[in-house]
Amino acid sequence: MEAEHQPLGFDSYELSDEVYQDAEQLVGFDEVSGDRITVKLACDTILDCLRNHPSGPQAITATVAGAIDDILQACAAQEADFLSSQLVIRTLKLDLANAKSSIRTLQKQVFGESSERSLDADSDHLFNLSLDEEADEEQTPQQKGRRKSKKPADLPVRDVDHFPPNRTCCGCGCEMPSIGCDTSERIVIIPEQVVIVRDNYHRCACNKAHCKENRPVSAKSPHFIMKGRSVGLSLVLEAAIQKFFEHSPNYRFVRRLQQSSLNISRQTVSRNAEWLAGFFKPIADVILAEVLKSEVVQMDETPVQIQNPKNGKKGKTDRGYFWVMCKDESNWNPDARPAVHFAYAPSRNGEVAQNLTAGSSIRFLQTDGYAGYNALFESDGIKEPMTSVRCLAHARRKFVDLPDTGQKGLRSYVIRKLKDVYAVEPEIKGLSAAERATKRQEKSLPILQELQATLERTAPQAEGKMAKAIQYMLKAFPALTRYVYDGRLEIDSNGIERRIRAVALTKKNSLFAGSHDAAASWAIYYSLIETARLNRVNPRAYLTWVAGEIEAKRGDVDYTQLMPWHCPNGHIT
Repeated sequence: MEAEHQPLGFDSYELSDEVYQDAEQLVGFDEVSGDRITVKLACDTILDCLRNHPSGPQAITATVAGAIDDILQACAAQEADFLSSQLVIRTLKLDLANAKSSIRTLQKQVFGESSERSLDADSDHLFNLSLDEEADEEQTPQQKGRRKSKKPADLPVRDVDHFPPNRTCCGCGCEMPSIGCDTSERIVIIPEQVVIVRDNYHRCACNKAHCKENRPVSAKSPHFIMKGRSVGLSLVLEAAIQKFFEHSPNYRFVRRLQQSSLNISRQTVSRNAEWLAGFFKPIADVILAEVLKSEVVQMDETPVQIQNPKNGKKGKTDRGYFWVMCKDESNWNPDARPAVHFAYAPSRNGEVAQNLTAGSSIRFLQTDGYAGYNALFESDGIKEPMTSVRCLAHARRKFVDLPDTGQKGLRSYVIRKLKDVYAVEPEIKGLSAAERATKRQEKSLPILQELQATLERTAPQAEGKMAKAIQYMLKAFPALTRYVYDGRLEIDSNGIERRIRAVALTKKNSLFAGSHDAAASWAIYYSLIETARLNRVNPRAYLTWVAGEIEAKRGDVDYTQLMPWHCPNGHIT
């Protein structure tokens, strides 16, 4: 039988409230959680051991130590669970805040204003126009009311005379002549007409007996570009203009032809448009050479989906990129010849940018924050690196996209200051590069320096997306303010963003390119059309003129003379 435990003289001993309080503080006791019962039971266990232990003081000490160790382990486990729960709660709250912020941003994009307007109710028109990427061309503010319509001077005019139904004089019976005329004009559209041109190439020979030994002569085809093809040059040009200038996909063009009972497949139209692009490629190469000769260039890239990927998986699309480079000196150079070049590549790797700019004269390259351009700003030991210029509109957009809750005052302050900076640009448009730099340093630089100081002061207290927006701007501040010191530079890259907008509109309707080669032909058409638009030349008139020159000279043409500024017609006033 087991020996009975003898009491050690602790029958009347009880733990005081102070002991319980010490134990509660030791384990991080929380009255709300109800952990008091757990601590009390542990202390009672220690008391029972002290009362019932049969051995001497050393055994009592060991038992007490073991029980206390159990208490500490249990408390440590509870504390770990508590901290883990707090971390999960904090993470969920952060995810919820980010989700709400994303929802507000999406709601703003769908239901809000399309332009990035200032938070101030009295935002001036010029500031909004400078920042609005949706505004394709600059427009001067006009007074409200009916405005006189503009009609080009070379538009054909057809006169139609209207006489009274009865011009017989009631007195003498003769026909009354016209003694005056009231004139009114209206604009009409003559629908396009589809015809079939049948080319008959005759062979001619002399039928006289003494000339029969002479060989017959045959007519040769005057066609060069579309020789041997079933569709004419004008039809393919119209299809290309409809798709890449008016952003209407080929199936709509084919549907219009079907209204004339003409059955031409979309594949036929697409293949012939791609064929025509091959004759325009030398012109796109000249445009690229024009861009690379400039010291100031803007560069950006945009994705495009490819219908037939290399992996051959049905229903899957590949992704390629249009790399765009633009030079535009029209804001300070009255003799500027702006140009924009589109190049297609299946990759977004920075090596594409390096290959496109190899051997160029570019000194200042204005880009967004994409890291793929960083290699262009680093020295390779052979040539001097380019100088980075960043886009102030991208930095501003970080604050515009912030939710309206939390630190709204700082958000409004930044946008208001940038509004003041942008207000300087319309004032200096048309001045020389040196004058522009002087005006910017007088008016824009103090505002930017004040803004930088404010952001540096508030950065330690900022959180979430506000902190990211501040860090983005502060990190890029030297490149963002570089335009102040050189009048040739622009405040933002909205100029090239407007050129890329054409790609976005085409992608919205056409969704994807049929192949990688088709995407390359897209880039050629965009290069010619957008360069023509930059030089205020009608793209339809320009492409028609270019195709006519190549056709007439059968490809033996000086392509440098086929730039939009040499086009004899189609200039928009």
